[in-house]
Amino acid sequence: WSLIQCVALAAVIMLVHTYYGFTARGGPAGVGEAVGRAVRTSRIVSAFVLVMISLAVYGQSGNFNLAG
Repeated sequence: WSLIQCVALAAVIMLVHTYYGFTARGGPAGVGEAVGRAVRTSRIVSAFVLVMISLAVYGQSGNFNLAG
């Protein structure tokens, strides 16, 4: 499950940073603002994705049961 989480988080972070990188305007100052927004957004989105994956794998009980 760790590999799935790692790949999902990497994909989310790359997509967020790519979006903010392509939409940056205003020269160096605009790029700096875009980087700040991308970092803040990717931290929030990655935490949300991590929680959703954890809930999907472990459920709300917290017990990991392979026997179904």
